[in-house]
Amino acid sequence: MTRLFAIATAVAIAGTAVAADETYTIKLYKPKVGDSIKSTRRGSTEGKVEFSIMGQKGEQPIETSEVIEYTDEIVEMPKEGRRPTKQKRSYDKIDRKGGPAGNKKSALAGSTVTIERDGEKFKYSIDGKDVTKEQQAELDADFVNKKNEEKQDLLLPGKAVKVGDTWTIDGKKAIEAMGEQKQMEVDAVKSKFTCTLKKVESKDGKPFGTLEFQLELAVKKVALGPGQMVDADAGSTVTATQTVVTCIDGSLPGAQITGEGKIEISAALPMNGSMKISAKSKEKNVEEAVKK
Repeated sequence: MTRLFAIATAVAIAGTAVAADETYTIKLYKPKVGDSIKSTRRGSTEGKVEFSIMGQKGEQPIETSEVIEYTDEIVEMPKEGRRPTKQKRSYDKIDRKGGPAGNKKSALAGSTVTIERDGEKFKYSIDGKDVTKEQQAELDADFVNKKNEEKQDLLLPGKAVKVGDTWTIDGKKAIEAMGEQKQMEVDAVKSKFTCTLKKVESKDGKPFGTLEFQLELAVKKVALGPGQMVDADAGSTVTATQTVVTCIDGSLPGAQITGEGKIEISAALPMNGSMKISAKSKEKNVEEAVKK
């Protein structure tokens, strides 16, 4: 549930409140060649999976956490779009616990990776050498499988708004902006997405806004394993609240993102079986420009 709406932009907010009746056309920062952005991502999920198969009941705990720190340097940008065609990422810290990989140590910690993109194809290298299969898998999870950078503007109101205004986001567009969801299939029509401009303050003459995203995903199918989906029961949902503090005129990079989520999914299984997933998640991500 981490980074459900990863919106690139903003630093810590501290400044003066602006007039309540002022309107804002919200813009997001577009990365530029030479930018250097340090990111710290923290997330955790706790819960359980309950199941019953042929009269036999069982329970499996869910307990995962991650702390990732890295710095991105933008080397090349395309004429259009937000995704770099070349960048360098230096991984300072990667600490993951639980999940599919268990507590296995990352194959990238301490490395500086050069990432080159050609359309949707990525090439990675470390010190001029090709990466290992393990490193490739980790990098693909961060780049190939996460295309939401290009879709972030779909979450914006498309018109000037005031503090306190709430807008509804089209379900299909919001799901596009979230990126690929391999663990479930969502009903875009029944899902709900809203955003509120909660506050705007001025810092060094720049408007910093607090955006609060609310989402309720209506889950149609849930994954049992690779390539295996089952129909979810009616009422299965993933809900989340995410707060983003950002410079809303698009002039400065950086962001503070905090969020909480809840998963309540149930499904019938073969052989008169059943499954129920209940979990809660938290995230705190900080992106800030590295001063040169």
